Amino acid sequence: LASSRETGAPRGSKDYCTLLRSITADGDGTMRCHFVLAMALAVFTEQQAAGLKQGTRAIANPIRKVVTMLQMMQKKVEQEGTEEKRLFEKFVCYCKNGQKDLGASIASANNKLSTLPSEIEAANGKLTQFKDDVKQHQQDRQAAKKSCGGGQTNEGEGSEGICCGEN
Repeated sequence: LASSRETGAPRGSKDYCTLLRSITADGDGTMRCHFVLAMALAVFTEQQAAGLKQGTRAIANPIRKVVTMLQMMQKKVEQEGTEEKRLFEKFVCYCKNGQKDLGASIASANNKLSTLPSEIEAANGKLTQFKDDVKQHQQDRQAAKKSCGGGQTNEGEGSEGICCGEN
């Protein structure tokens, strides 16, 4: 065993075989034989334990995957829940404020509705007055053209419609 450590060789079945040969060559074979068998059993048990650990890792791996997937789903559901809660609070706020805004716009529309007929009548009155003014101005223009004698005016020099014959 000491020779295998000194050489740096990995511990394996060859090292134990050389140890077994050296023990049986000394002479007191029964005690040393039991010792060697116990060592071999310990090494075999250690290798079996290592194999079982690897086997349990392989068996636990799909379970770990399922657990990880469930944890990820839980996080996703929690995120969706917080998002829904935020949107719901936003909607409730919209409903409360929207109702106030809607009530205010209805009140202003009702106030405007009561004044709207009088504004329409005033606008119709102004329209009628403007139409009458246009008719009056057209008549005045016609009269001015007749009084000039033929209706020719000198408008090219910036004058205010002075008749050609009158300076």
